[in-house]
Amino acid sequence: MSHDAPYEIHMYAAVARMGADGRYPAGEQHPLLVFLKQAPDSEHDFDAAADVALRNGWVDADFTKAGTLPADAGENHVEPFHGCYMAAVRDGDAILVYDTPVKEAPPKNKPANPEPGVH
Repeated sequence: MSHDAPYEIHMYAAVARMGADGRYPAGEQHPLLVFLKQAPDSEHDFDAAADVALRNGWVDADFTKAGTLPADAGENHVEPFHGCYMAAVRDGDAILVYDTPVKEAPPKNKPANPEPGVH
């Protein structure tokens, strides 16, 4: 891929919960990467990344990072990243789900271990 390609591939890192019907038990949380083909120099499109996750059965996606892959990333043949990158080039998007589930993070803005008697 040349550096003046008519697109770039953006990658989004998230943790999401498996919906009702999927490869993993419903409600189980897994890390995932979403690859999106976007216009050059475009902003990260978290809504589109969330749509990809949802189409693949993942709900409540919490995106933690996003980045634009370098123009020569398609030349890196390390799997499974190469396959996802090439699928995004071909199909517009791809998703990579890590098999090991993660525990749910504690609710934001609430102490992890509240003191007894404090409400």
